Amino acid sequence: MGRFVGLTLLFLILISVSVTAQSFSPWDVSHNDINTEIRPGEQASVQLTITNNQDDPDTFRLFIDTLSFSVQSQTPSDYFTGMNVQAKDIKTAVLYFKPLGILEPAVYQIPVLIKAVKQGTSKTEFIYLRVRSNSPDIRDYFAAVDRFLTIPAEADPRQPIPIEINLKNRNPKNISTLQIYLSSNVANKYIETDLKPLESKIVTTELVIDPLTPPQNDSLQLKLVVDNQTVNPIIKEKFSILAYSDVVVEKKGEQKSFLTKSEQYVLTNKGNVKRRYTYELKTSVIDSVFTSSSPNSYTISKNNANYLAWDIDLGPNETVTVSTTTSYLPVFVIILIIIAGVIVYFIFRSPIVISKEASILTTREGGIAKMKVLIHVKNRTGKTFDKVVIVDSIPNLVELDKEEEVGTIRPTRVFQNPKEATTVKWEIGSLEKFEERLITYKIRSKLTILGGINLPVAQVHYTTKNGKENIVKSNRLDVSL
Repeated sequence: MGRFVGLTLLFLILISVSVTAQSFSPWDVSHNDINTEIRPGEQASVQLTITNNQDDPDTFRLFIDTLSFSVQSQTPSDYFTGMNVQAKDIKTAVLYFKPLGILEPAVYQIPVLIKAVKQGTSKTEFIYLRVRSNSPDIRDYFAAVDRFLTIPAEADPRQPIPIEINLKNRNPKNISTLQIYLSSNVANKYIETDLKPLESKIVTTELVIDPLTPPQNDSLQLKLVVDNQTVNPIIKEKFSILAYSDVVVEKKGEQKSFLTKSEQYVLTNKGNVKRRYTYELKTSVIDSVFTSSSPNSYTISKNNANYLAWDIDLGPNETVTVSTTTSYLPVFVIILIIIAGVIVYFIFRSPIVISKEASILTTREGGIAKMKVLIHVKNRTGKTFDKVVIVDSIPNLVELDKEEEVGTIRPTRVFQNPKEATTVKWEIGSLEKFEERLITYKIRSKLTILGGINLPVAQVHYTTKNGKENIVKSNRLDVSL
C-alpha cells in the first residue's frame, strides 16, 4: 500500500514539472483593439504588446500580410525596423490600418507575423477589422477577398500559359459562387469557384491562345464578382508574347519523265513573325547547269558540295512553293541533231572531192614568171565511179608549159580560146573506191605578172551507177608574191 502511494506522488510531481515547462515561453504577444470598426475614409488602430521573458534583450520584426490596407506604426521604427525589447521587459506599439481604395463592408482578418531575431522563433497574431458602409441599407459582411495573380513574364503562344490565383476570404461570410474573369488582348477566360469563411485557396488554370499571335506586350486583368457585385480593386499583371519562327520544309511531289525530273518543296513559316529563310538543295555541277527553278535560284559551294539556294521572305504562317526541273532533253536533242547532221552530211556530201594548189617556181623583173599547179582528186567512198573527167581553166595571162612533162597524167585535150581562158581536160576513166589521183602541170606567164593572178576553179565530172552525171568544183586560187 505504501509503495502504491509513493508511485502516485512521483507521477503527480512529474506532471507538474511538465506543465510548468510547457507554460513557460521566451516571449509572448497580444493585442488590444483601439479602433477596429471604421467607415470608408477612416483609419483603424490596434495596440500590439510584446513581453520578453528572456534574460537578454531581443528585436521583434513585424510582417503584416494584407493587400487591402496600408500599415504604419505610431513610432515608425517599430514597424519598419522592429521593436527592441529589453530583457524581462514589456513594450507596446500602436499600429494604424488605412484602407487601400474603396473596400466592401466586411470583416477583414489580418495576420501579423512577429519574428524574434535573436531567439529565432516566430508567432502569428490575428487582427480583425470591420469596415462598415456609409449607407444604412447596405448590410455588412459583403465579400472581401484578397487576391494575387501570377503569370509568366514571357509567354510562348505555342504553349498553354499557366495562371495561378491566390485567394483569401477576409470575411466570415461564405462565398458559394465566386466568379473569376480573366481578360487580356489575346485571351479571355471565365472560372467559378467558392470560398468558405476566412478560407485561403489557390486556383490554377491555363490560357490557350492562337499560336500565330504576334509578339506584343500585354497585361492580364483579374476581376472578381460576387452576387453581381465587382470586388474592387481590379488587378492587372503585365506579360509579353514571345516571338518565334520555325520554317518547315516538306517535299510535296516528284515527277519523272524521259530525261526530265521535276520536284516541288513547300516551305511554311510556323511562326508569328516574318522571317527571311535561305533554303538550300544539294546538287551537282552538271545538274545545276541543266536545272531551272521557280523562284529563281543561285548556286553556292560549301563543305565540298554544291547547292541551289533561295532567299525567301516568309510572313507568319505563309507558304511558298519551290519548284525545280532538271532536264537533259535539250542535250539529247542537240546530240540527235548533230548525229542527224553527220548522217545527212555523209549521205548528201559529194563522194569525190577535188582541191587545187599552186606554187611559184620562178620570177622575172619582180613578177611571177612560172608556176606549178597541183590538182588533187579523191574518191572518199567505197564505190567505184566511171567516166571521170577533170577539167581546168588557165587564164589568158599565162600559157601551158609544153616543153616539160605536164604531170602524172597528160591532158587528153587542150582547148585554146583567144578571148577566153584555155581549157585543159583529163579523161582518167574510172576512179576506184578510196582512190586518189594527183595531177600536176606548169604554166608560164606571157608577160611579167606583177602583184598576183587568180586561177579559176577546177572541175571533176563523174557518172553514178544510175547514169547521172555530177560535177564537183575545187577551190579558187589567188597566187601572188
